[in-house]
Amino acid sequence: MTLGLDGHVVNGEDQSDVYSAPDTFAYHETGGGTQLTGGTYAQLEYFVTPALELLGSVRLDAWQNHNGHDNKAPGGVQTFPDKTRASVNPKVAIRYHVGSELTLRGAVYRAFNAPNLDELYRPYSAASYANVPNPRLGPETLVGGEAGVEYAAGPASVQVNVFQNSLTDVISYNPIAFSPVYTTQPVNVGSVRTRGLELFGNWDLRSGWRLSASYTYTQSIVTDNPPDRSIEGNTQGDTPKHLAAASIGHFGGRWSGLVQSRYVGKRPVDISNTRSIDSYFVTDVSGSVQVAPQLEVFGQVQNVFAKLYVVSEYGFDARGAPRQVFAGIRTRFVGGGR
Repeated sequence: MTLGLDGHVVNGEDQSDVYSAPDTFAYHETGGGTQLTGGTYAQLEYFVTPALELLGSVRLDAWQNHNGHDNKAPGGVQTFPDKTRASVNPKVAIRYHVGSELTLRGAVYRAFNAPNLDELYRPYSAASYANVPNPRLGPETLVGGEAGVEYAAGPASVQVNVFQNSLTDVISYNPIAFSPVYTTQPVNVGSVRTRGLELFGNWDLRSGWRLSASYTYTQSIVTDNPPDRSIEGNTQGDTPKHLAAASIGHFGGRWSGLVQSRYVGKRPVDISNTRSIDSYFVTDVSGSVQVAPQLEVFGQVQNVFAKLYVVSEYGFDARGAPRQVFAGIRTRFVGGGR
């Protein structure tokens, strides 16, 4: 049995100067607040037989916002009501070993996620985009389940998982204006159903080499939204249907190295599905060499082929990192005597 508790306090404030036109100052804006989150949980693992494992857990989450404000000078002071919510989130899982190579598993669960200060109180803008915070946001809740199969034989292992989640009051960015600039606001969408498939594979080759690959298919659809029925049937924003990754690496001995590539499929910018972000493919390389017992030289190249790709698009293209090269040395001091 495992018992625990945790707590977090986040206090944030954003200050900005707002201009109605180039070189025309409009007002100074300060938005922010304080968020308290905490939880306590209990988890029990029990082996019914050496092959059958049961796991049950329950967590109580609490969330409180206070001192929410949006002050404009000139323009006045605006304060927002304090909010407090709590949620009980259980999980039940089962794992069954069918011999030494095959394992079956499944789980059902409930989860809770509170909006953050950025979504609640922080307005921001760029050349052709603006976002308006939403202090009325409530937390998201999720009820879901998954089932999977694991197979391991010798140097190879494979996992296959299927999952379905039902999310309520999902926080998603919704367009509220297209002129004079594209403007969005985070809102609680009624319900979103997410279904998917995950595949993972590892193959340990000879002499410390390992080959790995993964693929995820996700279908995330807005199923119910009484405030705006027009978005029902749309894909949840910033959710690609296809994700894939592959790597080959060497570990152990005097040197190690890893080549990893990842693919992110095309996805809509937001729940209106009026804009989309193109797919991209990026490769990274890293490695290290032990040049002395306590001295290691390492290096990394991110985005080896200098691909230009977009990671988000809210009226402007926020591009991913260009080719970046890092290198360094790592040393370990071994004390003598005591």
